[in-house]
Amino acid sequence: MKYLGVDFGLRKIGTAIGDDGSHVAVPFELVPGGADAALRITQIAKREGVEAFVVGLPIPTDFHQSEEQLERTMAFVTNLGEVSGLPVRVVDEQFSSAEARRMQKEYGANASEDEIAAMLILQAYFDEETRATR
Repeated sequence: MKYLGVDFGLRKIGTAIGDDGSHVAVPFELVPGGADAALRITQIAKREGVEAFVVGLPIPTDFHQSEEQLERTMAFVTNLGEVSGLPVRVVDEQFSSAEARRMQKEYGANASEDEIAAMLILQAYFDEETRATR
């Protein structure tokens, strides 16, 4: 099954692509945020043969994220599922953006921070699936 990982943001949305055969996620494309973001992401999914989405969920902590951000992301998740008709899974995305910035700095990655964050989100999903089947 082919997946599209999504790092949701109001202004821009990072995506990553991978499949459950290889269990490897790679940065894919940066998508503008906005009211029609779910439609644009659905179009990418159709073009690439994606069968499900994995969206990072910003779980609030005392020092990171907010309830408002969580609510916006959940509204996007609901909208993406309705627009696409595809399954939408969620994973905790805590610190994915910070880790993406670190990877850019340390490895000189060419992908955007948001694309790398989406890759980390999708890879976390694959890693959890691998652990669950052992």
